[in-house]
Amino acid sequence: DLIPLLCRLPLLPPSAMMPLLSSTPSPAPDSHEEVATVFFVRRVLSSYADIHSRFGTKVVASALCLLLRDYANELSTVAVKGKQVSADNAGELRTRSTAKDRKVEYEVIPATAKVLELLAMTYKEEVERREKKDGDDEWDTDEGEDVDSDEEEGEEEGVGKKSPFAPASDFFGLLEELKYAEDGDIDIEDDDVKDDPINDVNVEADIVQTVKKYAAEHGDALASSQASLTSAAVNTIQQILEVQ
Repeated sequence: DLIPLLCRLPLLPPSAMMPLLSSTPSPAPDSHEEVATVFFVRRVLSSYADIHSRFGTKVVASALCLLLRDYANELSTVAVKGKQVSADNAGELRTRSTAKDRKVEYEVIPATAKVLELLAMTYKEEVERREKKDGDDEWDTDEGEDVDSDEEEGEEEGVGKKSPFAPASDFFGLLEELKYAEDGDIDIEDDDVKDDPINDVNVEADIVQTVKKYAAEHGDALASSQASLTSAAVNTIQQILEVQ
């Protein structure tokens, strides 16, 4: 819950949080992070996968877009964990004890590359969410027509008694709402969160605009960072750049 709160700060005008962090000592001096900017960026990027609520995703994704748009140069100087380095060494006999003691190693990449990877992942999720919702809406429309038709046939056949039970469509509608709530599309939040303007943010469109702007202004950096990304992230970024 703390990460979405921290990420909300750069979205408040004026965006003075990054300059403030860059002049503030790290709150965790033992972690070898000289300033709070490094601490903040690393914590956000490492914790992003643990954010599941719809509101939290919108807040953090919007903050990442802002960082990449306005603070790309600062982000490029922050080193973060990248892909896991393969621990298998050819010809080495591994026992259970050596496998247990082996430390997991990661590539070191600039934070800009990690932000691009997370935005690519979020974009793909947003597209899948939109397509699924469009498909469900279309199914609901067709199903509603069938239900209306069945009710009309029942009336024509003279079934005059009113059922004491609620229509099945009401029950399935409730299940559908609960399913969306479980998937994170509906947040059970307080009234302040429900009325928050961040709910109106189109994350998919924001990511497209941000990545295109970064590509136009930092084309060389984007090209070099692709070596640090997964093939899936590279393909998704290419899809983003091709969006009209």
